Amino acid sequence: MMSGDITKFFDEICVRLGLCLSMAARSRLALGRFRDEDAFELAVLEAENLDPLKVDRRLRDELRHTIDRYW
Repeated sequence: MMSGDITKFFDEICVRLGLCLSMAARSRLALGRFRDEDAFELAVLEAENLDPLKVDRRLRDELRHTIDRYW
């Protein structure tokens, strides 16, 4: 699971990437058990109702880079 402060992660992706998750989505993700970074990345995108196959590649790269720093 993620190390560090999950709240800081959510705040960072909101400010830097525009992925401002609802409090309910934040809670679900914070309490969830994800097998790896890929699964967590997909869950974040799903929480924002974004199709991982259609989302801008730069946004996915930035999201992944941010996840890697907090994982």
